[in-house]
Amino acid sequence: MKAPSFIGRLFARTKGQVHEDPSPSELAALVDQLRQAEAQAQCSREEAAQALRLRSGFFSGASHDLRQRLHAIKLMAFTTLADVSPGDRSFVPLRRLANEIEALEKYAMDILGFARAEAGGLVIRPSRVQLHSIFHNADVNFDRSVTERHLALNFRHTTLAINTDAGLLQRIVENLVSNALKYTKQRVLVAARKSRDEVVIEVWDEGPGIAAIDQERIFRPFAQLDNNDHDPKRGAGLGLALVDAFCKALGYRISLKSCVGKGTVFRVHIPASAAV
Repeated sequence: MKAPSFIGRLFARTKGQVHEDPSPSELAALVDQLRQAEAQAQCSREEAAQALRLRSGFFSGASHDLRQRLHAIKLMAFTTLADVSPGDRSFVPLRRLANEIEALEKYAMDILGFARAEAGGLVIRPSRVQLHSIFHNADVNFDRSVTERHLALNFRHTTLAINTDAGLLQRIVENLVSNALKYTKQRVLVAARKSRDEVVIEVWDEGPGIAAIDQERIFRPFAQLDNNDHDPKRGAGLGLALVDAFCKALGYRISLKSCVGKGTVFRVHIPASAAV
């Protein structure tokens, strides 16, 4: 009869059976197997890390190049539009073209940003950031859209500063503002406050509100509550998914409170330890 293996004898001991102790050669063989398994695991970890670096580099480079090209095309379109009189026959098609390019820019950046986040390619570059500067940049970026749609976008002045990645926080705020402007009836308010435990950035809107059953789903990739036809003009449905991904990368928490028929407030909860 074949002698039980070392592992088999260990298992047998748990059943109350008694067998001889493992021989030195068996112990040596087991140690060698463990070393081989550890070497293979280390090799797999290095391969995964290399693949992650390659994907991160690709998405970073692709995002940068595409952003530059789309921004240049958008600038040419809006510059041309500024030189055309509103009464000119070419004004309306030029304005539509400029708006389509702007929508394409946001669509592409959301797709690349989400792919980069999913690939684990987000690199956090912390620095001292004044929240007022984040608000100011968002105010400038949405000025034309707000004016054209006759909406009111207000940023409450703040002197708060935190240690964070300025680029990711800017995307978080602008995605929340973009979402609020998409649904609000008239006004959007952005504010920040500090308590003993946290710094909170709030984005309020006067939209239709979000039913409780949908409040978790809206943070899922490609979720759009009112775009069943998947109209690309309404975006990729990644704005809030990116907010969620960026918040997690920074160690923040995102929450919302909504009243159907009255509006919604999104809150970004930042640990007080980040305040400077």
